[in-house]
Amino acid sequence: MGGNSGNSVYESAGAALAPVESSAGVVIRTSNLSRRFGRVEAVRNVSLEVPGGCVCGLLGLNGSGKTTLIRLLLGHLRPSAGQVRLLGRSYQQDEPGIRERVGYVADARYLYEWMTVSETLDFTRAFHRTWDDAKVRSLIDRLGLPLDRKVAELSRGHRARLCLTLALAYNPELIILDELTAGLDPVVRREVLKNVIEEIGREGRTVLFSSHSVEEVERLADQVAIMHCGEVVVHASIDDLKQSQPAPMTLEEIFFKLVGSADGGRERR
Repeated sequence: MGGNSGNSVYESAGAALAPVESSAGVVIRTSNLSRRFGRVEAVRNVSLEVPGGCVCGLLGLNGSGKTTLIRLLLGHLRPSAGQVRLLGRSYQQDEPGIRERVGYVADARYLYEWMTVSETLDFTRAFHRTWDDAKVRSLIDRLGLPLDRKVAELSRGHRARLCLTLALAYNPELIILDELTAGLDPVVRREVLKNVIEEIGREGRTVLFSSHSVEEVERLADQVAIMHCGEVVVHASIDDLKQSQPAPMTLEEIFFKLVGSADGGRERR
């Protein structure tokens, strides 16, 4: 768990929980990770361990620090303090190796608007030694990607499908999704996430996805890490988190028990 252990609300929601464990080893490990933007501490003292082979939902309200934490995990931001290790390695040890083993999908991922879908796939193939043409063909068929259409002409749903295909095409061991389905209609949102979770689950890969939707996390994740005011206040399996409560509670009730108090006016990213 991360930094709010002194707050009685957080204690009552998570104090009975045992550490998350897995025989597959730890894929994501952070130690006292923090990031400041001037006087604003967007991520504070986060110590997190995500085991291999699980689907972990990073759940928090907009502005709770989820995207900043993900950017730290991906090496897109340098921490103000603390450490990040992915797949047993730090960026200082092996940045190229980490990037080849981690897939990243974000709603704001940059794509060349003038390229077609087919050209985008061909262009990206050149950057990955482990590119899997058979997997790409399977994803194209399953997701219904229009190969001849220019990126500029794609709907938000098709852009999300293309980004997902690009991230899965080289068989990464860890897949990180940052609000991939933000702005999509509920039917497309459910379809896209169902496809990625099923695809990855069949292969035993590890997924971390951020969301502000409790229903989405409860439906798709094995574990949940709840962020509030830049801190991971609870990290546990969803079943263990529910069973640890003194009375039966839904995940939504637990979530708002943790984040329902005022944040003291601190801004997060």
